[in-house]
Amino acid sequence: MDVGLLGCGDIAEQYVRGMAQFPERLSLVAVADRDVTRAAERGAAWGVRGVAPEELLADDEVELVVNLTPPRAHVATTRAALEAGKHVYSEKPLALTVEEGRALVELAEALDLGLACAPDTFLGSAL
Repeated sequence: MDVGLLGCGDIAEQYVRGMAQFPERLSLVAVADRDVTRAAERGAAWGVRGVAPEELLADDEVELVVNLTPPRAHVATTRAALEAGKHVYSEKPLALTVEEGRALVELAEALDLGLACAPDTFLGSAL
């Protein structure tokens, strides 16, 4: 599956290393960040295109978006990715409220797209 990584902050490196362990299943093709300079720098370091978030979502090559944006942006960015026809794997939390999370799950189901979220420890930092 061709992957686009949305959010090039500190955690992104761990995801890129993790994806590299499964080259037969996952292929990182682009990275995006609202700081386009950072996206370009990280993309160059990882050997992929660095683009603006809107470009990543519009890219037909990207099948799966790994959402590494700040938690307060997860709902909007996940919704935008789903509406762009992309499967989404989100860093935790999926949403800041149960209602918002449920709405994302319902949207993914309605669009027949996959939606998953990284696990957190019980009562961990996000909780």
